[in-house]
Amino acid sequence: MSDSGNYKATFVTNDKYLKYFCENSLSTWTFKKFKNHFQQEKNLKKKYIKQLQTVLAHSLNIPKKSRRDIVGYIQLAQTDDRVDAEMATSSIVYGDNYNVNGDNYNINIHGVLRFGENLSARPTMPKDLYQTLVRDNNKNHTLSDRCVSDLAVIDGIIKKMVKKLTIDALDDSAEELQIRNDEHKLTYKFMKQMLATICMNAVILLLARNQFSPYFISGEEELKAMTVQLKKTGQKVDYRRIYKADGVIRVQKMKYLEILLVETAGSFAKKDDRKLGFDNAKGMFALLAMLKTIADQYFYGTVETFQKIKLYFLQASNDNIRLWSMEYFQNGMYYFVREAKIKISQGFSQKDKVLADMCKFFYMLKVYLEETIELLRLLKEEHESIDDSNSQRSSLADIICPEIFSLSYNKHGKGFGGVNIKSSPESV
Repeated sequence: MSDSGNYKATFVTNDKYLKYFCENSLSTWTFKKFKNHFQQEKNLKKKYIKQLQTVLAHSLNIPKKSRRDIVGYIQLAQTDDRVDAEMATSSIVYGDNYNVNGDNYNINIHGVLRFGENLSARPTMPKDLYQTLVRDNNKNHTLSDRCVSDLAVIDGIIKKMVKKLTIDALDDSAEELQIRNDEHKLTYKFMKQMLATICMNAVILLLARNQFSPYFISGEEELKAMTVQLKKTGQKVDYRRIYKADGVIRVQKMKYLEILLVETAGSFAKKDDRKLGFDNAKGMFALLAMLKTIADQYFYGTVETFQKIKLYFLQASNDNIRLWSMEYFQNGMYYFVREAKIKISQGFSQKDKVLADMCKFFYMLKVYLEETIELLRLLKEEHESIDDSNSQRSSLADIICPEIFSLSYNKHGKGFGGVNIKSSPESV
């Protein structure tokens, strides 16, 4: 058990089972000791796991190591041969497992819950809870009728650029793009060009009037938030292996804060579940680093405003483009949400549908980024309105403290062999 074993839950409650975790330190929270304390009572294991779920989700100021220990207690209870079927489906430990530096991790240990539209829930996650999370997230975004002119701009740019990059227009560049056997398959380089050169430039064009001057940089760009946070936590930063994204959006007039990163991986239409899972976890930690950097910058902003801020990760692999978001929920918990996904048909055989889907997808992204920048403006105003010498407000820098790793595929990739981020059968 970790050095943080003295932690106690922070509830005022009359529930005797929950009170056990408030009155006793974490080092005594094993099921054996819990059972000895409530001798002769029935269904103790079910009550034990239920109350640990409550502690993990709602108790205040849980240290990182303590959170990991709590998840460990739940996992031990789950794997006990005496756990019945109802218990196995009621646990909060429903995240994906992966391996870092030889240790098996579950994303819930980092306080991260992953879900999304048409994204399959983990088998142990209650379906009603999952559906509620997805439904509530969908309420947060609405596209207004004002989008007609903007969609026309995106449509014109994408059509123009795609025409330039079609196979017929690239006869002289066939060797450069590694087009094989006239199969008209989009390559890895084409995918990067499509995202970085075409679509993101269209989004930035529509954001050009924003007073805070967001801009996009493509091509192996350092994610500065990751470098900053690794230094702050005392981790060694190897500048030969710093986090480099395929693209980053920064907000110039807000201290160059990063609000979106792009990652493209693998050849078009080439399925690689391990790389997909790895890139997703890598992007997850990148978003956590970006959120932490914002909290450190505007530390006198309110938690209420910070909780509304979403940062974005554009992940392109196989023949899909996925948009993920990260936001702070409460008590050290974060939501990692798949907001949207589109399929890019091979060779643009369904070009009209592809273009329509891309226009809608990237206009939606433009709206989301506008929302993020506006919330950053509010957070900035809140921060600057506080008199530092007399402030009694809690610091966001102390509240937002996610655990952050910089992952390397060569070093950590094998640990993602079992990670799947699969869509539901009804998802395209």
